[in-house]
Amino acid sequence: MHTNNNLNPWFSIWTQPRQTIRQVQRSYSVKKIIWLWVIVFVLTIAASMVLQILILDLPLTTAAGILLGLIV
Repeated sequence: MHTNNNLNPWFSIWTQPRQTIRQVQRSYSVKKIIWLWVIVFVLTIAASMVLQILILDLPLTTAAGILLGLIV
């Protein structure tokens, strides 16, 4: 089978072990952490905007800081 190295990770493990291990570690650990923080950040901003409009009359950064304090 003639397949591309990017499409066949097991073949690239034999040819490029260090690079493949780095790519696997990046794709599984770092991407999950980055997406988790992006989701938390977006949800925090959205919730702070809702709080600002509906309940409180605070600046956006203050509401976001309060929500981040509650989450963390």
